[in-house]
Amino acid sequence: MSMWQVVLILAVVLPPTIVLVQGRRYDKINRKERIVKLSKAYIASIFVELILFIISGVLGFFDYVGRFSGISGTFILFGPALLPIIASTLLLAYYSEKETMNRKTLLLGFVLLLAIVFGTIFLFMATEGITNFVIFIIYSMGVAEVFSKIVKKVGKGEVLVGELSEEIRRICKRYGIKIRNIYVLKDDKPYALVSGFGGKDVYVTEGLLEKLDRDEVIAVIAHELGHVKKKHLFKNSIISIVAVALAIIPMNLDLPVWVVIGGVLLSIALIIYDFTVLRLKNEYEADEFAAKIAGKDSIIRALKKLTEINEIPKDTPRWFDVMHSHPSIKKRIKRLEEMV
Repeated sequence: MSMWQVVLILAVVLPPTIVLVQGRRYDKINRKERIVKLSKAYIASIFVELILFIISGVLGFFDYVGRFSGISGTFILFGPALLPIIASTLLLAYYSEKETMNRKTLLLGFVLLLAIVFGTIFLFMATEGITNFVIFIIYSMGVAEVFSKIVKKVGKGEVLVGELSEEIRRICKRYGIKIRNIYVLKDDKPYALVSGFGGKDVYVTEGLLEKLDRDEVIAVIAHELGHVKKKHLFKNSIISIVAVALAIIPMNLDLPVWVVIGGVLLSIALIIYDFTVLRLKNEYEADEFAAKIAGKDSIIRALKKLTEINEIPKDTPRWFDVMHSHPSIKKRIKRLEEMV
């Protein structure tokens, strides 16, 4: 076995191992501390993976990949790079949410992420030009719709009826928000989300309906509807499409190496901008919409309650906010309090 093969194996094995070991180490501490510590371990694992992957490439892996062309070469290149990231991400989710996540859900998540990531690569490598975008848009819509069905199936979702459902639909009609259905998930943990391409389905949990008062529930749902109103989910999909296209399309064309490298760098820059700026901005905009609908006092109370019930760290560093695509609860509350 050559040196680059040894290093490549380490690049694949070490990252999820780091998260697994730290997850077991912090298994018994309270969730607030556990989330922060595991997030640090996760970031460390990604850095380890990238460094070892680059070293393996310099030692000979990239030359080996050069023997292959087209789809096979792309999968051989991206496989060892993406598999440890996917595994580490799911282990982070499992140990962060261990009270509510089981191994069956973890395995399902791994299979879905694997299918989405490598399905994306296959589509871009198997098609060319404008066909890339047309097919990927259809593919993205399909993935979003399948995910929504899975959420409903796993959560045993039932259609919400009654006064609350009517109130949500009145809000949607007033602000021109198109939704399909509103479901209640059998989950004691209080939260809400929108799913489907562009956010067509609204999901609330039994825990949310039981542990928050009516105005707080509406505020939380209004926050999710704010994402739909501002087309955040759609914009995120477009950014993902462009980022993937910049990274993969040049590899599928007869272009100079510097163009291919430039495309990859632009893709990385776009993803970084998305996570460090746009996604955090989206959360503030959704909060503002919720304040407009239910009043800022209601959304502030809801955030405080959710922080305590779900054991979410209230004041978090920026790296943590970026990683979880949400500003800290403290920053969100402060921004809402300063609203006129």
